[in-house]
Formats: sequence, C-alpha cells, structure tokens
Amino acid sequence: MGVKLACESADAAESPERDGRRGERAREGALVGVMIALVACSGGKPKSAVDEAHKHDAAIAVARDAGAAVPQGPYRVADGPKGDVQITVEWHDVDAASRASTGRTACGTPHAAAVAPTVLWGIPEVMIVLAVDHGKPLVDPEARVVLDHCALVPRVVVAGGTLAIASASETPAKLTLTKQGDVRALDKIAAGAARPIQLPIAGHTVTAALEPGGVYELALDGDPETSWIIAETTPYASITDPTGRAILRDVPVGTYGVVAWLPARAGQHARIARGEVTITSGALGEVTLDLTKQ
Repeated sequence: MGVKLACESADAAESPERDGRRGERAREGALVGVMIALVACSGGKPKSAVDEAHKHDAAIAVARDAGAAVPQGPYRVADGPKGDVQITVEWHDVDAASRASTGRTACGTPHAAAVAPTVLWGIPEVMIVLAVDHGKPLVDPEARVVLDHCALVPRVVVAGGTLAIASASETPAKLTLTKQGDVRALDKIAAGAARPIQLPIAGHTVTAALEPGGVYELALDGDPETSWIIAETTPYASITDPTGRAILRDVPVGTYGVVAWLPARAGQHARIARGEVTITSGALGEVTLDLTKQ
C-alpha cells in the first residue's frame, strides 16, 4: 500500500506535459508487451481442431477457385448442415452385344450380360463415388459376395476393410482376389498380384482383408464371371440400383465432384463419367452422368 501511495504522490507532482508523455510511453510499452506475449504464446502452442478444420476448408476453397484438384486428405467426421443427392447414370443406345449373354457357365446357367439398361437407358451396377473428405461417421458396409450356380453375386459392391466371400455351391471352388487399382484413380486400372482363395462348399464363408481405397476384382477360376469391390474410405460411395440411380444421404453442404464407373465385364471395356453436384441444406440435389461417349 505504501508503494502505491508514493507512486501516486510522485505522479501528482509531474507537469501535465510530462504526464502525457509518460502515459504515451506506458501505452506503447503495454502494446509491445502484448505483442511479445502473443508471439510467445503462438510459437509453441498446438493448433486447435477448429483452427485446423478452418485451415483445411480454406485450402479446399482456394483449390476449387483455382480449378485445381481438391486435396484428398484423411476423412474426418464433421457436423454442420447437410443434404442428399441422387445420381442417375445413363448409357444411350447400348449396343445389342453388350446387352446379350455371352454363353453359359460351367453350371449350365447363362452368363449375365455386360449391362442391363432400363427402357430409359438407366444403367444398374455402376460404382458411384462422391469426392467428400468430411461428413457423417464411417460405417463398415460389411460387404458380402456369394458364389451361387457358378456366378458371383452381387457383381459390384462397396466394402470397408474386409470382404466376406460365401459359398452356396455343392462343390469347393477356387477363386482369385486381385487388386486392380485405387478408387481415386478409376481411369488407371491395372492388375496387381492375384491372391488365391479356396472356398469350401455351401454354408462356409472366407474373409479377405482389403486395403483402404483399393479396387478389387474377385474372379471364379476358369470362368469369366467376376465381382468388383471398392474398399471405400468414406460413407459417400454407392452402387446404382436396377433403375440406374443411387442416393447418397447426409452429404455436407458444398459443391463436389462425382464419378460413375462401370467396370469391365463380359468383353465390354470399363466406362467412366464425371460430373459435379451442389448440395444445399435439407434439399435433394440431382445429377445425371452419361457413359455414352467413351
């Protein structure tokens, strides 16, 4: 208390001019102190999750404005407004050969055609991937492919970290699982090393591990029947239904790239189409992708 009173007494004896200069110097000193404190605090302090998220979103916005590819970082769960999107895939005037069976399986059943378009040229069994790296929580699809009457069903499936391969056959079967590429580069499919799989008789299931983001082909030994699997790392991937449509739910608001990929099968080469869709809060966005011109 004595020190405080002595200071007050000394200050009172100063002239108004000196008092003003002293006040300015004090304010300048305080400002410098604040700046030093801010620098010291920010130097070694880790960024918060919110700061990192804002930085990530800003980087994506800059990339989109510049027309560059959006960075594909690790997927993160994020809250915020969401909407849905319906993707329709079409292939107009599909040739007769692609719509016809290529013969019979070893079980005597007909091979499925490469494609089975609807009357409006909608294409089922097409992989759909939305380029979103944040949103709702991941859920393992628990993918399952069944061998039945020398055919693998379904022919296209979205998986997580594992694939269950089940048998409905009266005899054991030999299959191969081959990684063909990456889901982010569907236009650069190339076969890797084949993994042999021994599948017992009906009632048995074999589980195979998958690499995140990998694209795989499961093939029956000695038969052209195959099933394609994508080990997607986000919840925004799907397969078109018999009408050629797929709906993705709870997509964060924004504008995203979308890819439709029809795997090669039955002598027909793979086809791919790309587009863009804008998601608005609480609404259903729609986009149609055309596989016709390849």
